[in-house]
Amino acid sequence: MEMLTAKVFIKGGILAPVDLRKIAHLAAGLGATHFQFGRRQELIIQIPDAAVEQFKLNFKAYETEIDYGQGFTKHNIVSSYLANNILPSTYWVKDGVFLDILDDIDETPSIRVNITDLKQDIVYSFTGDINFVASEEVNLWHVYLRTVSEDNLTFLPYLIYSEDIKKVITTFENLYRNDASLEEIEQTLAILLKTKLVESPLSPRIRVAEFFNYEGIHKYHEKYWLGIYKRNAEFNLSQLDSLCRLCEQNSIGQIHITPWKSLIIKDIIEETLMDWKALLVKHNINNGHSQSELNWQINDFDERAFALKTYIRKEFAQGDFCTNGVIIGINNRYKHSFSHIIIQEKLSRFFLGIPMKVTYDILHRKEFNPTLNEFLPFVQDIKIHDLTPSLKELVEEYHQKVYIDHTTFDAKPRISRKALKKALIKEREYAYQCPHCLTTYDPIFGDETQEIPAKTNFEELQSTYLCSLCDAPKEEFIKVNKGELGVR
Repeated sequence: MEMLTAKVFIKGGILAPVDLRKIAHLAAGLGATHFQFGRRQELIIQIPDAAVEQFKLNFKAYETEIDYGQGFTKHNIVSSYLANNILPSTYWVKDGVFLDILDDIDETPSIRVNITDLKQDIVYSFTGDINFVASEEVNLWHVYLRTVSEDNLTFLPYLIYSEDIKKVITTFENLYRNDASLEEIEQTLAILLKTKLVESPLSPRIRVAEFFNYEGIHKYHEKYWLGIYKRNAEFNLSQLDSLCRLCEQNSIGQIHITPWKSLIIKDIIEETLMDWKALLVKHNINNGHSQSELNWQINDFDERAFALKTYIRKEFAQGDFCTNGVIIGINNRYKHSFSHIIIQEKLSRFFLGIPMKVTYDILHRKEFNPTLNEFLPFVQDIKIHDLTPSLKELVEEYHQKVYIDHTTFDAKPRISRKALKKALIKEREYAYQCPHCLTTYDPIFGDETQEIPAKTNFEELQSTYLCSLCDAPKEEFIKVNKGELGVR
């Protein structure tokens, strides 16, 4: 039976138990047997081809988006909301901050967006095309971005208000689609936000990201949180149904999806701990995996990568080898991976579709710097029995960098503040003119006839804006130099 992969977008990885339960039952009723959670905190379901149209029809009742097939055109918004209260955080980044930002974003973007607090370790901050990272200033965010042609991050030398994040995402998304240059992106965003432009200090020092144990039952404040991981990343309907119902019985309103394809449930009170332990036992869910099992990044439905991980883990276990902190990926795309080390499997000499030759490359992120997506080869074209000794050597280099040298990094801006100010001054030389009646809209003055205040950018006007004289639509206005109008 042919199956089609569906991704259900869960903004910020936050899902109500009642919704998860209903979606799971809906999919199971149409032939889905297992459910996975993706590295961008989405729900992944494989549905029989014949049932897809019915699934689409039934799914309309839920206030979330869904994408189908292999060439997904949209990407879930990642957030570190799940880390609040259970991990260190920036003092002003409370639950409501994340929820207000996520509620404001009404469409799933075609670019990868991350909204995170750098002080936590469970959600990696820099796997997006645009990454908002909480600053030490209340309600202000640092921005790190990359373009279609640029893998490494660029740090913008200004801060973004929480209320402007949606606007910045939309603008950057359009620029990204058109493969705009970094300078064009930076200047456009600065112009868009010129009335609220807050100069940023240097990029905060960024430490090498460490692995965080996201499994098990842990106490925080006067409550507990439970992390559930499945070795094959698959949950069945019975497991999800029981999990959601127990949340509902205990008035737990949120289930959190992690980038590790696992779940976290918070707000568990001590009196109900035995109920949660009973659930794990009933469904044969192992809650005591070793770190060497948990610190891997495997692509969705990659059975060869899963088998390779199993082989390497056994090798590590036999040698009682320490892998503290390090994150190892297999066949990850460099641009959006948060692995420190990546193993690339190379298949060749096929016979009847079966590879007759298999070799491996091992690469590592340059200097293990999380702001760089440049991966350097450590060894190439090696056999499977050479993987473990090579990995051990590279992991020891990582341990030296993190635990002995205590290395930190920053991201350098590609454009100076002087250049940004020059761009802002230049922008003030332009107005927007109706080609029919020659009426001019000047952002400096706004449009009193339509109650549009001064210093309102033309880009901020509603798409329904019309010329105040002849009612020509906004999209027909032409950007013109004020000097050509005889205006200064």
